[in-house]
Amino acid sequence: LNVIENCIKYKVKRIIFSSTGGALYSDPILPWNENSETKPASPYALSKLTVENYLRICEKQYGLKSTILRYANVFGPRQSFNGYGVVAIFINKALKGEDLTIFGGEQSRDLVYIDSVVEANLLVLDAQLDGIYNVGSSIEINIRSIAEKIVALTGNKSMITFSSPIDGELLRTNLDCEKLLSEGWRDPISFDEGLKKTVEWFKENTR
Repeated sequence: LNVIENCIKYKVKRIIFSSTGGALYSDPILPWNENSETKPASPYALSKLTVENYLRICEKQYGLKSTILRYANVFGPRQSFNGYGVVAIFINKALKGEDLTIFGGEQSRDLVYIDSVVEANLLVLDAQLDGIYNVGSSIEINIRSIAEKIVALTGNKSMITFSSPIDGELLRTNLDCEKLLSEGWRDPISFDEGLKKTVEWFKENTR
């Protein structure tokens, strides 16, 4: 809100807001497009939707234009493994030879590599695009498959274990990104290519 208020005060023309697509949508029909139902089930998702609504009001009242990018699960080099981010967490554990624990086992995620996210931001900035855009891969990847790929790439002998599901966690995420692609966004980097680059970075930069 401080950023928005200062944008209005100093007559900034546009703000690009990093929202979420992985946690915001609730429509049972996948893939989700920008018009799919939003019904936040977590404080994180609620905070994102709240800012989106503030931005809509500010455009009407003050003329502050906004571009809202709803990201899928972003991963890549330099990602923190202390908290969220299943790819970074699994890579860190695998490099240490620790077990990879999956809570549940049936989840799938739409994961998008950081370079594709950067390209999306540059595109909407240069083209001055208004509105909401999904930023994802439009491909669902099973969490178990992610763990198996990471164990293979690290070359360690980590075991994949399973625990009870986390209450409130989404079972599936998958974003329809045709709207952004139609504006000139390139097809996102494949998960396998991005994962290989990410594992290589973690191998060289973590101990």
